[in-house]
Amino acid sequence: MTTTDSRDYSIDQMAAGFVLGAALGLTPLFSLHNLLILAAPIVLRLSISTFLFGWIVAIPVGFLLDPLFHGLGSALLSSEFLTPFWTRASDAPLLPLTRFNNTVTLGSLMFWAASSVPLFFLGRRVATRYRDGPERFLSGIPVVGAIGRAGRMRRLLGLEAGSRGWIRKGFVLPLTLFVGLGVGTWWLLADWGLHTGLERAATRMMGATVDVGTMDVDLSDGLFAMTALQFTNPSAPESNIVEIGELSAAIFMGPLLRAKIAIDSVVVSDIRFNTMRETPGEVDTLRERSTSFQDEMTRWRASARIPTLPSPNFSSLVDFSGLSPDSLETVIRARELAESVRVARAAFVSRIGALDVRAQIDSTSALLGSLEGASIRSLGPVGAIRTVTALGSLGEEVTSNLSSISELGDELRTEVVGLRQRFAALDDLRGGDYRRALGVLNLPSFEPDDISAALFQIPLMERVETLLYWARLVDDRLSGAGRPSRFEGPERLRSAGEDVIFPSLRSSQPTFSVDKLEGSVTIGALTGFVVRILNLSSDPAVTGRPTTVQITGENGAVSVALDLSLDRTGDVAEDELIARLSGLPLPSLEISALGARLDLGDGDTRIDLSRSGNSILGEVTWSATGATWQRGASDADGPAGYLWDVLSRLTSVEITLVLDGTYQSPEISIRSNVGGQIVQALRDQIGDEVRRAEALIRAEVDRLIERSLTDARTRLAGFEEGIGGTLTEYTGELDRLKTSLERRVRDFTPRLPSIPRLPG
Repeated sequence: MTTTDSRDYSIDQMAAGFVLGAALGLTPLFSLHNLLILAAPIVLRLSISTFLFGWIVAIPVGFLLDPLFHGLGSALLSSEFLTPFWTRASDAPLLPLTRFNNTVTLGSLMFWAASSVPLFFLGRRVATRYRDGPERFLSGIPVVGAIGRAGRMRRLLGLEAGSRGWIRKGFVLPLTLFVGLGVGTWWLLADWGLHTGLERAATRMMGATVDVGTMDVDLSDGLFAMTALQFTNPSAPESNIVEIGELSAAIFMGPLLRAKIAIDSVVVSDIRFNTMRETPGEVDTLRERSTSFQDEMTRWRASARIPTLPSPNFSSLVDFSGLSPDSLETVIRARELAESVRVARAAFVSRIGALDVRAQIDSTSALLGSLEGASIRSLGPVGAIRTVTALGSLGEEVTSNLSSISELGDELRTEVVGLRQRFAALDDLRGGDYRRALGVLNLPSFEPDDISAALFQIPLMERVETLLYWARLVDDRLSGAGRPSRFEGPERLRSAGEDVIFPSLRSSQPTFSVDKLEGSVTIGALTGFVVRILNLSSDPAVTGRPTTVQITGENGAVSVALDLSLDRTGDVAEDELIARLSGLPLPSLEISALGARLDLGDGDTRIDLSRSGNSILGEVTWSATGATWQRGASDADGPAGYLWDVLSRLTSVEITLVLDGTYQSPEISIRSNVGGQIVQALRDQIGDEVRRAEALIRAEVDRLIERSLTDARTRLAGFEEGIGGTLTEYTGELDRLKTSLERRVRDFTPRLPSIPRLPG
């Protein structure tokens, strides 16, 4: 006996069964829409044979086409035109449970919908030619064949022969059994499913393994509890960044229908930090996933200037070949001044040339020479009048040129005064050139901050990089920017694809939110500390409230007061962290410059950090009174050798890390009492040798500067003397010509009173 009598179904019913069965094979099986597809043959009179046949045939096709489905779904979910629709769908009840926001799920469903009509006609053609073929194929499967041979089972499932129409008679009982099976499966596997889903989602958010010990979920009362939560430290996979002993929460049920988690309150106990793991966690950190983050950190590290520790032998470092005049500010400015003198000289020469004084002097001298021995009698009355008129016109031109020459003289003096002032200002640049020359030549710095940076900048930059990693992670999770986020899809045999999380509408609920979290914190073996977190959500712009974190408490000599505010409610991120921690373990620093390690032990930590948009500013200070230094296998003649006696006795250590500048590439500076102690020891030990080396450098800098200054002085003197001499010469000659013109006019004017006198 076969599973069904194929003659009981029309060709259309067989084709429709084939199309619906193909949906199970083309789309990921464990999806909400497939529950409706599985229920369809129970309610509708569709051929079970072709339904199962379509499912089996489509399974390998679905595996093969998963890359196509991912590309299609990614294109649809990335479409700016469709983004408003996806956003509204994400906030609608039940729709998010279909996982339409997964690229493979959406792509495969759209592919099936687009191909359903061709599949229907293909199913009709196959059913017409091979009507009993799928049935014979499925009857060979033992379980399916047994169902087909069991008349009672056929009647129970509504598969009895003789029925007509598209609605299956007696579908209520099998549909009830189907729904009951689904509810029973949920009841049995809910805790396991949520446990697995939570571990996976938290691991995806953290970028490192998150383990959950046990989970107990009671959705009827909106309660769930967890124990033994472990969050792997991405920077140290063998340890946990935080471990939570117990956690219980009350959740709102309504948002669950929208695939959102809204938690009213959370109570935690026994929070521990930096605990060791039994097995290392897997790490897929942002630093490994994000090429842009790696590139930013590489550029940041490369741009940092890290001073070097002084060498015990300085004579070999005084190498003038590395000192370029182009690196000295005084030389650069002297060259600019010399060029300014050249430009000014050219301008004055051009203006003097435009007056054409020499031509006027020559023509006037020639005229006066031609009048030597002339008189009114020799020229006649008319000639005398013309001569006096010509002499008067020349006198006016001479007077005008004298005025122009006088103005140029005033401008020359003003220009020279300005150039001399610029020349005098060069002396103020010499001190900076001394410092630059010492830096270029890598001579030892006796600045305490430079010594501190040489010791601590590299290990502290690693901690700043970790800080930037966590800040970037917080930005990704608390974006508030209204942009969709992408995550790797669920683990399954088929392609995982990507989940695209769309920002909630302003009036809706964020994907994840916790109104209040309170609990106890255990630090090491110490208890008595409490944590309080308010308004934690995946999209603070929706809630309109910043996230705040507070940890407080005292236990003996240990005290903690931490306040963190993360404000992502506006267009600009505003964060602030203030912490005062006493008696807690401080970091150990690997000091590569010495080949040694500094263990700060227990001490005090003071943190004052703020961030506004792309700017970061603040300080982190560690203070320890029981620090120890552990020496590595380093060269006794190197820096560690001659500094070790100073450092090994230094147990009271304070280190301050200062951050300033941009969020992606902050500038850091370091202050520490260690630098001051080393400077004092160096001055006592090798101060005289360093002072001699510095004197040699200053002398060489002076030599290079004087060469440029001499050139500038020579140009300035030549400018003043050359242009000034020319103006003086022209002034003297014009004055003599003016006097001669006036004299010649007077020779003629006594006998011709009506002739005007020469001006001036």
